Amino acid sequence: MRIRGRVLAAGVAALLALGLCHCGAATQPEEVAANQLEIQQPFEGHETEDLRKLKTYVDRALEKGRDRVSSKGKDSEEADLAKAANKNFKKANKAYRDGEYAKAEELYEGILKGYPTHYGANVNLTLALLQQNDDADALTQALTCVYLFPKDGAVLLNVQTAGAAMGFKPSHVEEAMNDVAKVAPSNAAGRRAEPKDDYASFYRYNKLWDRIETELHEIVARRSGGDEADAEAAEDSEADAAEAEEGASDAIETEAQYEAIAQVVADFQTYNDLAKEAEELEQALPDDADVTALRAYLYAVGLQLGFEADPTLVEPVRSMPFVAVDNDLCLIRVTGLTKDKKGEEREVGVEVTNRTAATMIVTLDADWNWSVNGSGSVGHLERGEIPSGETQSLTLQTGYLGNDELTAYAGVIEVSAAELDSVFARYPITWAAPDPE
Repeated sequence: MRIRGRVLAAGVAALLALGLCHCGAATQPEEVAANQLEIQQPFEGHETEDLRKLKTYVDRALEKGRDRVSSKGKDSEEADLAKAANKNFKKANKAYRDGEYAKAEELYEGILKGYPTHYGANVNLTLALLQQNDDADALTQALTCVYLFPKDGAVLLNVQTAGAAMGFKPSHVEEAMNDVAKVAPSNAAGRRAEPKDDYASFYRYNKLWDRIETELHEIVARRSGGDEADAEAAEDSEADAAEAEEGASDAIETEAQYEAIAQVVADFQTYNDLAKEAEELEQALPDDADVTALRAYLYAVGLQLGFEADPTLVEPVRSMPFVAVDNDLCLIRVTGLTKDKKGEEREVGVEVTNRTAATMIVTLDADWNWSVNGSGSVGHLERGEIPSGETQSLTLQTGYLGNDELTAYAGVIEVSAAELDSVFARYPITWAAPDPE
């Protein structure tokens, strides 16, 4: 069985070199936090094919499957047909193992002329085609196998592999195999094509891998075209503003801003759904090194695309106050210690400006313990619910009650859109006292 995804996961470590990069010049009078990654191999993923093209392969598979079923002999002849095909089947498998894939393909095809529903020849023909990068014919053959053997897990994995090789979305490939399975002669109940037992975990792994590559690619592609799109949108907005009343123009601008934050939220949710699936898969298969590696790969991609925040990868700012975040979404300033009495819980002031069109909710990321003086601490950030365009001062309770002077703290702030009920950003916050001279 050929499972392309599980091999690809071995290359996870090459994606990113996670390092520290400190800004050379500080913005006066406040230092700006450095939050950068040295990207060794930028994530790209891959573009998906048009769903309409997939229907062609479904139609071909149904035609081929029906021909093979109608051409097969009587049930009483099955044993004789299998015996006659056995010698050539062994030859075909040997050719396949020896890497002679074209020869194996020819032998499998020869078997199917005399015994069109031979299980091994049908399934292995798909593999021989895949090994020759004949992905289009492999997809047709794999879907034909679904028609002939709709309850077989190996068959579904082959459709998955061929579909991914052709560039189709995992959800679209599933639709295709279900369209074939529901009309299969041996599937009288019209059940969905779903792998069982061990095949189910392989199937989940492959599906998650391909979802990462396709769904996150769409986000990268949208971002890379953002400058041009923004320029066009600005020109359109200027034209609209010249023709519309001032109030109407403001409404148009607000709507565009709201649509922009809605897209940010949607992108973040896409990543979070993938991360949740990766976590659940790792919990189901805790000893599977490939699954662990795939989750690490997704996390590395998340860091690169800004969906994850890791304060250990950020150079601590050594001045106070300082700007922790300054982008189109928000401005976050750490203003300084508001409570620094030894033996009592230390507090830090945080000031947040909401630059979006939605109401912003600011909290600490529950998945990160706040670190104070290098040790873990349970911090708490006063919940901020900040209307569009406004600034609010918040208090961060560090959870630190020691007698030592506060010399370092780090954690992650999470920002949500109240109306959309979803996180759209995570930001690392990290500070350390200046080194003594």
